[in-house]
Amino acid sequence: MWPSGVIQGSAVGPATFVVNAADLTPVKPGNLLAKYADDTYLIVPANNVDSRSLELDNIERWGEENNLALNRSKTVEIVIMDGKKKCLASQPPPISGISRTATIKIFGVTTSN
Repeated sequence: MWPSGVIQGSAVGPATFVVNAADLTPVKPGNLLAKYADDTYLIVPANNVDSRSLELDNIERWGEENNLALNRSKTVEIVIMDGKKKCLASQPPPISGISRTATIKIFGVTTSN
C-alpha cells in the first residue's frame, strides 16, 4: 500500500479531499463531521458524548481503507460547556492518546471553552 494524501497548498487539494471524503460519515445520529480542505472536525453533542471513541475509530478505519492516516499527534479535543456547568467533574473523561485543549483555531477563528 502506497501512502497518499492531499498536497498542501495545491489548488485542487481542498476539492479533492472533500470529494474523496464524501463517504466519511458519523456513526451515531446527531454527531457531525465538518470537512474542509484537508481538515476534519468531529462535533459531538453532550447527549452523544459516549460515542467519541467510536467516532474516532470510524475515522481511523475510513482513513486506512482510503490510504490515509489519522495523525493523533495533531488531533485534539475541546470540551465546550454551558457557563453555568463549568465543573471539571462534569466533563467527560479524556480519550486515550488525544490531548485536550482549552482553545482551538478553526478557519482562523480562535474558539475557547
